[in-house]
Amino acid sequence: MITGRIVFAAIIFGGLVLSSICFGYSGGTGTAGEPYRIADVNDLLALAGTTTDYNKCFILTADVNLEGQVFTKGVIPETGGGWGFTGTFDGNDHKIINSIINSGNGDVGLFGTISPGGVVKNLGVEDFNVSSSSTYEYAGCLVGRNEGAL
Repeated sequence: MITGRIVFAAIIFGGLVLSSICFGYSGGTGTAGEPYRIADVNDLLALAGTTTDYNKCFILTADVNLEGQVFTKGVIPETGGGWGFTGTFDGNDHKIINSIINSGNGDVGLFGTISPGGVVKNLGVEDFNVSSSSTYEYAGCLVGRNEGAL
């Protein structure tokens, strides 16, 4: 009886761990055929904090409102050493709205830096307030610095 409960608990726990690993966004696998789905602010913030996914494919499935969020780097910042997003982000004709980015340095924008191979398409931005006090870095609403991306 105890063994059965332990096995059942292990199956439940394993399923929860697997689902949290496989479904960090609102679905998808991060490939071109099945991009990760960004459906809300939580998904976008998950992408922002997961630099290991910056080379994956994403699709926006709804407008995302960042109201109340204040960023000190790009929303999807560079990874360090000047490298940034190298994946594909398809806005799917949606937009990201109400962003505030106040930075003392670094490349700032929705995407801090987009590196070669990166693609951002079909995406609108609205009501963005971006400022940088550095005279050596780049700032913009959609992208701070484009390093040859499409």
